[in-house]
Amino acid sequence: MKRLTLILLVISALFIMSAKKPQKSSIAGYEIVQAYSSIAFTSLEYIEVYCPDGKLVLGGGVNLDGGVKGYGTVIYTHPDPGGLGWLASVRNNNSPVPIQVIVYAICADASLDSPPPPTITPLTQTNTPTPTQTNTPTPTPTPTITPTPSPTDPPPTARD
Repeated sequence: MKRLTLILLVISALFIMSAKKPQKSSIAGYEIVQAYSSIAFTSLEYIEVYCPDGKLVLGGGVNLDGGVKGYGTVIYTHPDPGGLGWLASVRNNNSPVPIQVIVYAICADASLDSPPPPTITPLTQTNTPTPTQTNTPTPTPTPTITPTPSPTDPPPTARD
């Protein structure tokens, strides 16, 4: 029994050692760039950070530090419409101490085989009907009312 256990342990060890380790994936030209800003009392700042030439943005974000906790508000954070950087807007809501802001852009090499970066289209609301919609109301059928005799009405008489 000990011999069988030893053989199984050796086989297991050899199997584990021979298993291929997953390779780390890499993104060509991966780089994180940053822009810094200090936002004074009741101010609103627009901060932009762009990727180096030949690179496109993969993602990004904002970090608020300093000031009085809870007094900084991120108004927006999103990619640049051309896919070349990251944009943010931050407000200092009455913190007497300036709020330190870092905006990050995660960039990578652009490839000729890559599709173009997505465009950001603002949402709009229109009141114009689509071809399948009409502004004409659908007519409501008129109900037919049949009178029913009441208990106090005399019974109908037969006519000859």
